[in-house]
Amino acid sequence: MKVASQSLSDHETQIEITVEPDRMEQAMEAAYRRLVKRYKIPGFRPGRAPRSVFERHVGREALWDEAVEAVVPTAYRQALKETGIEPYEEGRVDSLAPGDDGSLSFQAKVYRKPKVALPAIEGLTIAEPPAVEGTVEAEVEATITDLRRRAAALVPTEAADEDAVVTVSGQISGGTGQPDSFENTDLALSDAISEVRAALLGAKVGDVRKASYDTEEGRRDAVFTVSRVANPDWPPLDEAFAQAQGYPGLEEMREALTNYLSEARQRRLEEARAQAVFDAVLAASEVEVPDFLVDREVEHQQSQHDRREEPLEGLQKEALDSVRRTLVTEALIDQADARVTQAELELAAQAVSQRERRKLTEEELRTLARILIDRKLTTYLAALGRGDQPAQS
Repeated sequence: MKVASQSLSDHETQIEITVEPDRMEQAMEAAYRRLVKRYKIPGFRPGRAPRSVFERHVGREALWDEAVEAVVPTAYRQALKETGIEPYEEGRVDSLAPGDDGSLSFQAKVYRKPKVALPAIEGLTIAEPPAVEGTVEAEVEATITDLRRRAAALVPTEAADEDAVVTVSGQISGGTGQPDSFENTDLALSDAISEVRAALLGAKVGDVRKASYDTEEGRRDAVFTVSRVANPDWPPLDEAFAQAQGYPGLEEMREALTNYLSEARQRRLEEARAQAVFDAVLAASEVEVPDFLVDREVEHQQSQHDRREEPLEGLQKEALDSVRRTLVTEALIDQADARVTQAELELAAQAVSQRERRKLTEEELRTLARILIDRKLTTYLAALGRGDQPAQS
């Protein structure tokens, strides 16, 4: 096989590949052995027609096309190995042409993998993640309170007080869009913003109340028509309540919530530590950012997120930062060996499928694979942040 390469730009190379006649003839013979089993040739049992008869009946082109389909991927990978090119993505193969001597020539345009130089972790200053606020005990009590609130029965009352749940309909206007309407929405005054809570305190069925408040998008004006006023009747915190939540008893509920919330706090701390390490690595990394990746990201933002009217300069700066972050992330995944094996993905998918009682779609499998990679990378970076030697997959 003959291979020649030519640089088209800083990050794109064109490879010229010629597959010798003998190799193509071997591929044609293999194609014949595969295809002859699929055709019924008059006078011959399936798979027994000689090649010359098969070619007259089906056409030599069918063998050639089958051989090309088998040869091109293998020849392309061999050419990458011979030239030492590490592609960023699958190349674009074109200009397939048979030679008079039975050879095959084709071209492949390849974007080379950008160079990313990650810094040594020992030389970085990594911010210590802030401690998780509050205590596990306080989180347990808040969770139990929320469970009781959700289980509470609503008892109609005459006028809304601080603890009331008010059912309202109406609309919210402001900004440049059309007013947002809502109907029969339950609003707990204890959770409402101060302006809305003040407007609805003392409200009775049939009252119309108004409130104005500021948001990040600007001033909003709301009109509420009250259709129900009720107070929650919380269930007592006892064994029966715990059992209604799926626990054997009150003590077991507290223990289970304590364990769960302790693990959640630890995960948040690990995620914060991993993010601090990533930010330090990102800032200190030397990254080649190819124009083609920036252009793709700009086009993605313009077409998928309706940003064509925004100034191009701002989008390019944002795209540059996004691509740089992606390339550093990919380099860290390689360094951590955080790829997900097919066996790992199948095991995780099986667990999700059993829980949801359905088969995952291809898109869901891709999302699950990304989640598994993120978890591995987080574990790796958090270990670096603690000064540990991370265990690689």
